[in-house]
Amino acid sequence: MKRKFDKELFTVHSSVGSISLFSLLLPLLFETVMNHLQGTINTAVLSNYSEVSASAVGSVNTVFNVLLLVGSVLSTGATVVVSNLIGEERIGRAREASFTTLTVGLLAGLFITPVCLAFSPDLIRFLHLEGALFEDGVTYFRLRMCFIVFTMLTSSVLALLKCYGYPKYTFLIGFITNVLNLLFNVFVLYCPEISPVTGVAGVALGCGFSNLIGFGVALFLLFRLGIRLSVPKSLSQYFGYLGHVLRIGVPSGISSATFAIVTMVTTSFVPLLGDSVIAAKVYSQNVLCYAYLFSVSAGNANALLVGRRYGAGEYDKIAQMNRALVRITRAVNLGISSLLLLFYRPLIGIFTSDASVITLCLGVFAVDIITEQARANSQVYEYALRAAGDVMFTTAFVIGSCIACGLGLAYFLAIPCGLGLIGLWIGLAADETVRAVVSYFRFRSGRWRTLRAKREADQVPVP
Repeated sequence: MKRKFDKELFTVHSSVGSISLFSLLLPLLFETVMNHLQGTINTAVLSNYSEVSASAVGSVNTVFNVLLLVGSVLSTGATVVVSNLIGEERIGRAREASFTTLTVGLLAGLFITPVCLAFSPDLIRFLHLEGALFEDGVTYFRLRMCFIVFTMLTSSVLALLKCYGYPKYTFLIGFITNVLNLLFNVFVLYCPEISPVTGVAGVALGCGFSNLIGFGVALFLLFRLGIRLSVPKSLSQYFGYLGHVLRIGVPSGISSATFAIVTMVTTSFVPLLGDSVIAAKVYSQNVLCYAYLFSVSAGNANALLVGRRYGAGEYDKIAQMNRALVRITRAVNLGISSLLLLFYRPLIGIFTSDASVITLCLGVFAVDIITEQARANSQVYEYALRAAGDVMFTTAFVIGSCIACGLGLAYFLAIPCGLGLIGLWIGLAADETVRAVVSYFRFRSGRWRTLRAKREADQVPVP
């Protein structure tokens, strides 16, 4: 009987060392859990302090996540470019590409911060939050924006650590950040007599300072591990690396941005369904975000291997890796989403004891099982296509699917059809299914195999 998991198939060797799927997947999984845990901690602690504040923070985070995509664009592009250069044994150029990514991330963060601070009330007003919800939302958003540059830079530094085969340190940084965030949350909310700030402002500042410290640790490890950065020899080379990073990162970022914006827009019409629906959506998202963390971590780990194998021209092994990994991610996602459905009541009970809110979440958890099966497929094939540089075609379909299903169908089912929150999740499930089908057939077409030859034929400079 043919083995479903071949350890050697999921191991890549190069001059900077060997990396394997599990050596990447487990640290990436812990890192991803830690990243999501920060939002869960904020919501859980705030829900016991004020359900209004918890709903406001959960809604505002949809806007904040859109802005964080700028850092995601750079880290995604850097992951592909640096991994390809390492696979091609062009280590000097990998160092120059790394330097370019970090400096651009710094400049982008410094530009975004004052702009968003100036227009923060308008951004939060878009979510249709009123009264105390609006006030808490603006306060939280403004304070979090003061630290966004450190969050964006941390994303780029972690991407470089993973490219050079040090994913375990990304877990360490996530662990430190979350422990500090929890301690700050407890201090500002439950020790008001000695805390200089409390409530939403305290939570926002605690989250910001924990991210600042996490960035400091990440930067220390980058240099402590001997990962060298090199300044490009000329300004034209600098922009050459930047262009290559953006050619990969921007299309991927556009698809992620479309999804994040659609999520923000759907959040804006949730208040039309009632306050209990706002709370149910926020709490459901905080639990269900853990359902796909294995598959997204597996997809990202696989993408790093694909990047190196693509640089080395090992195309058949890339196809074999994807087929084997999809079988694994489907089974794991099914198991996790089924367990979440089985224990949905005590899980939502962490945030609220309101029976109407808990009941609303049941249908959402049931629909999410279908969503996670589609994600298991798309998160392997989409990320593999991205790592091979094939992003434009898939991105176009992702954008169309997000708008048609994640927004259009979701709104139609939720409002005119009266399905409410369940209608939103059915639209999300339809969107993920379309993405899974398109990415699978795009990969099977083999178009990604010919991209390098086409670039060389067209004489497109690749740093």
